[in-house]
Amino acid sequence: MGLYVLVAMFVGVGVLFSWLGWNAIVSTRKKLASWLRVEGTVVGLEEQPDNRGRTLYAPVYRYTADGVHTATSSTASSPSRYKVGDPVRVVVNPVKADESEVIDATTAIFSYGLMAAGVVALAVGLLVLWLVVSGQVH
Repeated sequence: MGLYVLVAMFVGVGVLFSWLGWNAIVSTRKKLASWLRVEGTVVGLEEQPDNRGRTLYAPVYRYTADGVHTATSSTASSPSRYKVGDPVRVVVNPVKADESEVIDATTAIFSYGLMAAGVVALAVGLLVLWLVVSGQVH
C-alpha cells in the first residue's frame, strides 16, 4: 500500500510540474508570436519578501506603446538581475497597451526546468509502479 502512495505522489507531482512548465512555455510563445515587442528601461526595483524571509527584487520598467507605461515584472530575484537604467525586452498586448511582460532567458530556463523536473518525477513514479505491478518490488 505504501508504494502505491509513493507512486501517486511522484505521478501527481510529475503531472503538476510538467503541466505548469508546459503552460508557461506555451503562454510565453503565444505572447511572443502575437504581442508587440518593445524595449523598456528599468526605472526602479521593487522589494518583495519571499517565503524564506529573503528580499527579492522585481524590476520596475517603463516602455512606450500607445503612450508611456510603467509596470513591475512578475518575476523577481535575489540578487537583482537588473540595475536601474538597464534595457529590458518587453512584450505588450496590442489590444491593451498597459498589459506587458518582461521576456528574459531566466523565465524560459525556469519554465523548461519545471517541466523537466515534472517529467523526471513522472518517470520515477511510473517506473516504481511498473516494478510493483511486475512483482519486482514488494
